[in-house]
Amino acid sequence: MYKNIIHITGNDSYGVELEVTRWLGVFHSKFGDINIDRYDLGDKDGLKWVGDMILMSGLFADKRLFIFRGGRDRKSKANWLESILADKLSDIPEDHYLLFHNIWEKEEWLTSWLRKNADTRKIDTIWDAAVWESRSDIDMNALKLILSTYKSAEATRSKDEIMNPLLGHDIAHTIEMILLTENSGQKLLKSDIISFCHGYGGDTMFALADAIIAMNILLALDILHRLSSQTKVDEWLGSLIGTLRNILYIKYLKQHGASESMIEQILQKQVYKWYKSQISYMEIQKLYEKLVTMNVAYKRGLWLKDSELWRILSIELALLDLQKNKNP
Repeated sequence: MYKNIIHITGNDSYGVELEVTRWLGVFHSKFGDINIDRYDLGDKDGLKWVGDMILMSGLFADKRLFIFRGGRDRKSKANWLESILADKLSDIPEDHYLLFHNIWEKEEWLTSWLRKNADTRKIDTIWDAAVWESRSDIDMNALKLILSTYKSAEATRSKDEIMNPLLGHDIAHTIEMILLTENSGQKLLKSDIISFCHGYGGDTMFALADAIIAMNILLALDILHRLSSQTKVDEWLGSLIGTLRNILYIKYLKQHGASESMIEQILQKQVYKWYKSQISYMEIQKLYEKLVTMNVAYKRGLWLKDSELWRILSIELALLDLQKNKNP
């Protein structure tokens, strides 16, 4: 293990960022910001001379901190980093520090090398309530509700899906918004706190929406079943309806002559997939209207339509009906 090679990693993206900031603060207080160099592994031009800088030694060499993050396009792979770490490691001056964080999983050689050789700080504190409590003044009951809501969302992923890499930042943002709301004098209910969480408004809903517009109804049903087995419909149906509303808006604009770039200026999410999909405006509209009507009927308690099972079955039937109409 090399003390001047540091790897900060872990499932808590917010905690990783705090540790990187701490490192920066310590180095800055001793040697100044001018001796800190930051690099993104995907910036091929920006990395052109970094090998020479790392290996620089002699009378005019100073203590330096080189910070690396991100990942590279493997089709245009630059070997400078592997060459230095594998072949010229002994030539790196001891007062030159290389700090790595948020390295992409596809950087397999680098992550494997770092596990064996770097001074690693692994921050796997994403579900530790005590750690989050030490970072803020939030009430412990509210904090536990936030963590359980996000944890339930992560449990809906299949074994082949990776964890949201910025989940720690999502949790931190939710805590910040709740504290700001409470400090303004507003009393928050349990349902209010859950509504601040983004566990079902992000990539889970995008994955479900992508499956729908691709007419991959089997995958859509699989995601639906994972959602409903772990959570109540109330916790994610609003996000699904909102996502479908955005798709409907994109399809409407496209139908009326708007370009993809024009729509992207309005809605900066998932535009390419939704704009290019073959599903029609009318098909999305029918699905959207069915879900909205079902949700209204549930909230009004009409007949036996106030059961969790009824809503799940209604969504399933709406998806199957979409497939049937597409392939009569």
